Amino acid sequence: MKQFEIIEISSGVPIDEPFLATDKEQALEVMLEQRGFRVKEIPVDNDDTVTFICPECKGTRMECCEDGPYCSEITTLDEEGDFDYGPIHASGMVESYQCLNCGYVLANEDSSSIDDGMEVVEWCKENCEQD
Repeated sequence: MKQFEIIEISSGVPIDEPFLATDKEQALEVMLEQRGFRVKEIPVDNDDTVTFICPECKGTRMECCEDGPYCSEITTLDEEGDFDYGPIHASGMVESYQCLNCGYVLANEDSSSIDDGMEVVEWCKENCEQD
């Protein structure tokens, strides 16, 4: 547990007495509840996501491999080529994208490995069944 206080931006004065919470998100939730509000999560329609299905093993998890022995799992990708990553284990240059299960490497028509996010999106749209 950590101790938090909510401070009014314009005056710099604390709004309430300090209180305990595990993190800032919970602290804000506690403050809102104290004032008679509640936080309700609204489901987001992620219809702009692109699905990856490995042609070799039918796995649906992909990883980004960087120069050296570094890889990071891609948890979601959208049509603009923006990816959400799991824990990142490197900060080098992207060398390839591959199936996390069997290691199948995504490749261009000339058999070179894909190293660009938008090329991954296009590859998935052309080679994987989309919802």
